[in-house]
Amino acid sequence: MHMQNVCGFVCCMGHARLRSRTLKRMARLANKAAALITMLAVAVQLSAPSPVIAKNPDVGVEQEEQGCGGGFRHGTISGYKFYDADDDGEISGHDTVAGWTIELSGGYPGYARTTTTDANGYYVFNDLALGTYQIAEKSPSGEIFKQTYPIDPEFPDQASNYFITVTRQSSEFTDISFGNYLPKCGNGYIDEWAGEDCEGTLFNSCQIDGRDGVTTCDAATCKWGPCEPVVCGDGSVSGNERCDSESRTCTVYGYAGTQTCNGTCDGWNACQVDGSCGDGVVNGSETCDGSAPVACTTELGYNGSITCDNCQLSACQTGEYCGDATVNGDEMCEPGQTQSCTADNGYTGTQSCNVDCSGWGACVTQESCGDGAVNGAEVCDGGSQSCTVNGYAGTQACNGTCSGWDACFTVDSCGDNVKRTAQKNATAWTGFRSINAVRLAN
Repeated sequence: MHMQNVCGFVCCMGHARLRSRTLKRMARLANKAAALITMLAVAVQLSAPSPVIAKNPDVGVEQEEQGCGGGFRHGTISGYKFYDADDDGEISGHDTVAGWTIELSGGYPGYARTTTTDANGYYVFNDLALGTYQIAEKSPSGEIFKQTYPIDPEFPDQASNYFITVTRQSSEFTDISFGNYLPKCGNGYIDEWAGEDCEGTLFNSCQIDGRDGVTTCDAATCKWGPCEPVVCGDGSVSGNERCDSESRTCTVYGYAGTQTCNGTCDGWNACQVDGSCGDGVVNGSETCDGSAPVACTTELGYNGSITCDNCQLSACQTGEYCGDATVNGDEMCEPGQTQSCTADNGYTGTQSCNVDCSGWGACVTQESCGDGAVNGAEVCDGGSQSCTVNGYAGTQACNGTCSGWDACFTVDSCGDNVKRTAQKNATAWTGFRSINAVRLAN
């Protein structure tokens, strides 16, 4: 075997392991490779190839790749840089940050690259060889910041970097993002770790020449300003003062008024109002003031009036009601009243007013079928009448519903040996037909 091929094999094997094992294992491999080279040098002249330098056009850096170890270069790591404005440890919904430095290191010893986020806060590292990489961030101008994402769950107060392993099976990693909180004076958060003492319009008590004083927050630096003496009556609210010589509007039971600052500047005097109930002017929470009664109608249609009581309009008040013996409002009648009515089948009756005056009750009648009097829609009511059936005299009775007569009933019949008018007429007609028949035959 030629020494050049042996060296290529050793370099290839050594490079592959350097990317996937710890430094300790790489040291052992290097020792074994050195021993193998020494053994083969007795028979073969050593001839080692020069390293191949591959340039990456994306970042403008050079990296050393030897033999087969640098053949696969398809790994990609990308993400965004966010500004965690409310310091809540979340990046969703926050703005991105441009021009921020993102650092990549690892893969194999001594390899490192840097890039900056673009206008959309995006960064990407392309053409990465197999190996494990650390992704970290860095302020481009050295300004103070606090990383809020990602955070090590075991140490939530400490920032954490990413460790990404690029393999042939898993080579593309997205959303490897960072979130930072940047302390800014005036953002409403007192960032003591960044040197802030206060925020906004806060004040703090202090002593000046043995007297009580006050210091206010400097809005530009978020530091306490100089201690100033507190003087009640100087027109400036400072220290523990709640007011100083000024007045403000106020209300009492809806009446508008004014209250002034008290003599010690630690509170307000009682509210002084101008209006009152009975002054003839509707003001404050009043709905009337000395107004005359106004006519109104209740929900049931009764007539009434609205009065002014303690400068508040009353409900519609009425003296009308169901049961006052007068039909008024929406009433149809009054209890105790009755009227004539016609029930089913035309019977005459009476109906009484409902107890709520809303209408009339059911029609009550004393007439009925069987009372012996023909009334309503009845045709008859008991009794019977004469009738004839084929000339036979008979009788027929009123039916059970008084709506008509039953069938005619007779005891006469042909063969009862009693000749009646109908029978005579029948015999004469028969004889006439016989005579005519003889004449026609002749």
